[in-house]
Amino acid sequence: THRYILNLSPDTTFTTHITGTKSGKHYLPFWESWVEKSKTNEHAKKIINTYLHRPQEELYDLGKDPLEMNNLANDPRNLELIVTLKKQLADWCKSQNDTIPLGLLPENKIK
Repeated sequence: THRYILNLSPDTTFTTHITGTKSGKHYLPFWESWVEKSKTNEHAKKIINTYLHRPQEELYDLGKDPLEMNNLANDPRNLELIVTLKKQLADWCKSQNDTIPLGLLPENKIK
């Protein structure tokens, strides 16, 4: 019903094939047009900024927001759900022998 995303490097600019190279089959010229438009259009600027700069935590209600446009992670009403999903993520990482230090992040200490 929900998607929880924990970004372990929220200070790093997010890049993908969309923001990537101009060579090869993965070149997507629309990105440059969006960036150009963001210089004069506040809505475009917000979209570019949201794409490039991801918060540490993201939570989306997939039933109400299937395109994941409204991040609910900072809403205190979702704290219990976030704690539950963090625990599930930590358990899954442990079951996969994943060495990502989820417990080392102060905001993500799971009891």
